[in-house]
Amino acid sequence: MSAALILSGGQSARFGSDKSLAKFGPATLLERSVSVAVEVAQEVVVVGPWAPSRTTRVIEPERYLGPLSAVVCGLTKVTAEYVLVLAGDHPLLQPALLLELLRQCGSGEYSAVVPVTEHGPQPLVACYSRTALAHAQRLVQQGERSMQALLRQVDTKYLPSEQWQEFDEGGWSFMDVDTTDDLRELMNLTPRSLGT
Repeated sequence: MSAALILSGGQSARFGSDKSLAKFGPATLLERSVSVAVEVAQEVVVVGPWAPSRTTRVIEPERYLGPLSAVVCGLTKVTAEYVLVLAGDHPLLQPALLLELLRQCGSGEYSAVVPVTEHGPQPLVACYSRTALAHAQRLVQQGERSMQALLRQVDTKYLPSEQWQEFDEGGWSFMDVDTTDDLRELMNLTPRSLGT
């Protein structure tokens, strides 16, 4: 059994409003992420102020403490052994890549499987064992906020581009929305250009 933990409680400071509610075609950004997550995971948990149908919502007792804290909150509602951790502002997640992350993590050889792009490791499009994510609570108590701290604590497999591009040739899964300009740029991509 697998789960997807979608983090959607950030401040959206650069966007200017709650970007999870921004429209990406007929759906919101968050709904786009969820629609892919439900294809590949039996449990889908959203950490944020609202959540689409077919998901479980978790509200952080104190918001804006970073992704590591959000993971700790979301993990209380997850029972699966292997967990995708995804950002809610990635509207072009590719199911084939997520399934491959789950497959590799599920082999039991590594505690985390994390793609690496030209911008570095992508811990919010990655898969973790439940035991790996349990380390997050201790790190949060130590004042850590970044997922990178967790990667340094567990046995992590880093996937280079030549491996993950077999499942997401264009790197669409890693395209996030920080600004309204980002949103407009991604909206201009057509299904044909995405190879779907």
